[in-house]
Amino acid sequence: MQKRICRSIITICLMIVFQMPAAGFAAAPADVPKNPNSAKACAICHYRWIDTFFVDGRGTDLVPYQSEKVAADAEMCFSCHDGSVMDSRKRTRHGNEHQTNVKPPADMKIPAAFPLDENGRVQCATCHTAHGVPSGPGIDETIFMRVSNRDSAMCRMCHPDKSGGPDAGNHSLGESKQIIPKTLKMRGAHEGSKKNQMICETCHTAHGAPREGYLVMGAGDSGLCITCHRDKNIFDPSGMRNANHVINVRPQKAVVPETLQEKGAKLGYDDVITCQTCHKVHNNKINQPALLVEKNEKSKFCMTCHTDKQRLEKTRHNLGISAKDEKNLQGKTVSESGVCSACHLPHNPARRLPEKYEEADRTTALCMSCHARGTVAENEKLAGYSHPVGMTLAEMIGDADADPYRTIVLENGRLDLPLFNKFGVADKYGEMTCATCHDTHGGPAIQETPLAETGTAAPKNTLLRKPSPGLCRACHDDKFGIRGSGHDLESEFPDGHEIMTQKIAEPGLCRNCHFLHNSEPEGFIWGRNITTETGTKIYDMCAACHQEGGLAAHKIIPENSHPVNVSLSEGMRTRLKGLPLFNAAGEVADSGVMTCYTCHDPHRRTLVLSKNGEPVAVEGRPLERFLRLDTAPESDICLRCHPDKTDVRQSDHNLLRTAPGARNIAGRTPFESGVCGSCHLVHHNAEGIRLWARQLGNGDHVMDRMCNTCHSEKGAAAAKVPEISSHPETLFVANFQKGSMAEPVFPIFDPENARLVMAGRISCPSCHNAHQWRSDDVRQGDEANREGNVASSFLRPHLPERVCSRCHGPEGLFMFKYFHKADKRKEPKQGIGRNRFVIP
Repeated sequence: MQKRICRSIITICLMIVFQMPAAGFAAAPADVPKNPNSAKACAICHYRWIDTFFVDGRGTDLVPYQSEKVAADAEMCFSCHDGSVMDSRKRTRHGNEHQTNVKPPADMKIPAAFPLDENGRVQCATCHTAHGVPSGPGIDETIFMRVSNRDSAMCRMCHPDKSGGPDAGNHSLGESKQIIPKTLKMRGAHEGSKKNQMICETCHTAHGAPREGYLVMGAGDSGLCITCHRDKNIFDPSGMRNANHVINVRPQKAVVPETLQEKGAKLGYDDVITCQTCHKVHNNKINQPALLVEKNEKSKFCMTCHTDKQRLEKTRHNLGISAKDEKNLQGKTVSESGVCSACHLPHNPARRLPEKYEEADRTTALCMSCHARGTVAENEKLAGYSHPVGMTLAEMIGDADADPYRTIVLENGRLDLPLFNKFGVADKYGEMTCATCHDTHGGPAIQETPLAETGTAAPKNTLLRKPSPGLCRACHDDKFGIRGSGHDLESEFPDGHEIMTQKIAEPGLCRNCHFLHNSEPEGFIWGRNITTETGTKIYDMCAACHQEGGLAAHKIIPENSHPVNVSLSEGMRTRLKGLPLFNAAGEVADSGVMTCYTCHDPHRRTLVLSKNGEPVAVEGRPLERFLRLDTAPESDICLRCHPDKTDVRQSDHNLLRTAPGARNIAGRTPFESGVCGSCHLVHHNAEGIRLWARQLGNGDHVMDRMCNTCHSEKGAAAAKVPEISSHPETLFVANFQKGSMAEPVFPIFDPENARLVMAGRISCPSCHNAHQWRSDDVRQGDEANREGNVASSFLRPHLPERVCSRCHGPEGLFMFKYFHKADKRKEPKQGIGRNRFVIP
């Protein structure tokens, strides 16, 4: 009971105190009593009313004379609201506060209900009073306010220019379908008296604002705006890119000019783009409906910052020129909403992405919104196969050991073309997309060509980031050894006539053979007409030129060439490091077939040199090869597939040492043609038999004739012409391994075509292995033709006991020893048979 009485007395005292008028303000009575009231309850705030100061006009021994009025100063309010009496520290003295000790702007009219101090400045008591007000809601809403602030009414009394919604150039207030998020309320945002009612204090707070502009949440990272307008974020909750203008990034190429900032455009923390860079949410006198800082008629606002995109107007990507009737998803043409609007809208997609490309990287998907089948630009070179996209640089480079046919050799740091991540943002670790090569807003060079009919200027631009072939070279620098070679069609056909007959509209080092778009066959950016159908794409591409009637008809791929489009044995495939095999689709495959590209790299040009280092000329121009490995002088490329023939380099059949001046049918020395090329030509060989590169000698058997090419009086091996070179005509059955047609221990060859047969006549290579001097003792060849013996002379191993003795019995060893000796060997006697030697 006593406690209730005490509480009532305290409440009555407080009401009396709060109803006393505040001193020191323009609204206070002009005729102030000589000593208003020096009671302790008043003097707590009205310190100057103490009799010693107010009546006597002097100080005391402890306190100096107080002449200024301090009751309404901020320092006086904070003498209690600092936690000593009322703990308001969470709202005051922390963060940004409504300004005090300042005069309102000259154009701001302060209502009489909000007194200024005697110097016309705003103080705490301008809005607050410790004495209460006779009307209005309770303390839960007024917080000792001079008038009711329900639905931020008090804010609008001093700031009427901030209300009125978009029609007045301000952010909307009032009821909204937009729900005020709980996260915003937790930071101090207030909802109006009605559900989802926007008021000033939904965004602003007069005390304890964490950021600029007295905002309950910072706007320098667009956080305040995006909290409510989540659909305007550049990413959706799943992390996918939305069709919105980017925010919270520092502009790289775009520049927000000072003239735009003077109109109200703001940059955020660390000078990033924010919502307020484009939108001015208060006092917008320029574009009220969208609250834009600048009107965007004809994409003028876009071009203000994106000056580097202005060249778009002079390209075919200006749909106002190339597709005047094409409309974006808002149903507007370029003439209605500006050149940018064809592809870009600030907060909505401008084009519908084809379903096929919805999962692709964003830049490619955007391009295909116009270039896919059934769209406005479906015929612009994208109907067929195109240069690959959606690959990282690591995938393009490949592993030298794992991928012998690498596309490019490049490091991320060296690529001066942009890669993009899945959000369409430039990222050096991103993927190759359409925008890697194409600048969709126009390349660096714009050319204008007058139209013949009208005389007006028509835009002409490839929309490439670099002119060709420099663009190709950015990734494929290792392919540019082709310049000036026989595969450089500009140097081969300087007048362009032959190229133009193949319908290459814009000849160039790369474009003569490659189309980046609309190319055939599938999987290759090939630009030549395919006229053969072998089932192997690689061969068909080479044959496009290297055939009768082709650009390289003087170097056609004849039948008498090294076999192609053939499978290799497993053992041979394992030895092909650096020599790729291809499947029917033209892809590198370990189980593929040998084709032209296995040995040839059409971009790797090497000149044929003589022994003194001079280029070998043919018909007035250097002789060149396009091989993956060298063929001269050591025939590395041949021996990669045929390692069992490697010992020929250490034998007398290496004409580099024993007959360096000898020339094959192509007129090349062993140094120019290589060890293997002395006897074998991959293309244009003699009659297509064993790729033979020399004139055939005498004899009835083609294998004997090949040997007699050199082993004759005028041949390279004139010092080693056998007195008798052939075996009597005898049918002999070869000893093949079971289930195999590999060369047997004692091979038999067809006398016409030199193919291995099961049975037939014995010829020189039946006994001799031309690629190995001695099976058990490989020796280095030298300039002299060393004489062999019965155990060497390129003889196959174990001939006497395995072969000769089978027919001749004990006489076989003798016959083997004197096979080529005329004085030892005689014709068979009458009646003995043609398969026996006669012992003298």
